Amino acid sequence: MPRNLSTPQVHQTPGNVLSIDMVSLSYPYIITPSTTPTFYRLFSAAIATAAHLHHRCLVFRLHGMTLRDLLNRPCMLPLPTNNMLCITWQIFKAVAFLRSINIAHTDLKPENIVLVEDTILHIREMGSTGRFKDKPILRSCEIKVIDLEEAQYSPAGRRHAAGSPRYRAPEIYTGTGWSYPIDVFAAGCITFELYTGQALLPRSNDIPDIFLSLEATIGGFSSRFAKEISRYHPKLFVWQASPKIRRDLKDRPTNDATSTHLNHVKTLLTLFRHPHLKEFIKLATNPDPKHRITAENALEHVIFRERCSD
Repeated sequence: MPRNLSTPQVHQTPGNVLSIDMVSLSYPYIITPSTTPTFYRLFSAAIATAAHLHHRCLVFRLHGMTLRDLLNRPCMLPLPTNNMLCITWQIFKAVAFLRSINIAHTDLKPENIVLVEDTILHIREMGSTGRFKDKPILRSCEIKVIDLEEAQYSPAGRRHAAGSPRYRAPEIYTGTGWSYPIDVFAAGCITFELYTGQALLPRSNDIPDIFLSLEATIGGFSSRFAKEISRYHPKLFVWQASPKIRRDLKDRPTNDATSTHLNHVKTLLTLFRHPHLKEFIKLATNPDPKHRITAENALEHVIFRERCSD
């Protein structure tokens, strides 16, 4: 761990009074432990049990629902564009901060991002029929990135499987080694999902399925990356003017769910109304990690010029 992070300690004091040292990541978009008496009282029973068993304990503020919970509420979708951009900016800001202290989260997904508070307001808006209808919206778009259990310090060249299906960067599947750019890829997938309500990648761990989906929706693989992948998967590409997924792989039987998902994503991409957003998602999910935009540069992208104030 970097020197500016310390490990929380639990101390058992006379009279079964617990003392907890809470020194941890401190940043606006990364969740941090709470040390207020209110939270000590709320979690005293659980902490006492853990302390008795000599476990280390963290006490966190009670925040709102996860982005997965939000995405699972059809009445909330689509999110207002400014809300979506506000949340997206905070995710990339968190990734940039983690990168600045040499940490990769490695498991970014909607389940690992929570709203600070999930109060819902109702507004009246005019629908497509010309009639007014209720529209639930978030009162606040402030988020926190959580669950750094699988986070890696200085992860350059790691090769073990990381992340969750649908948010894994291509380099995780190929054995070519991965590093900080996998967090940017996952953040790009989340951006697509926040805007459309649908996942960018199919629910599959099959390399040809994943790569075919990326090639058909985001764009082809660079010659550099394709050559690197071919060292481990020599039959995956056919070499033309540019590398393409082999035709016999494309024509192989695929499950209906993957094919249906791919066609749906391609349709959604044609319906993007926000200028520059499709370009931004393609930059963040570029199959080649060396060509993928960095989190720092992503924060300067034109789509964030009209985002909510910090």
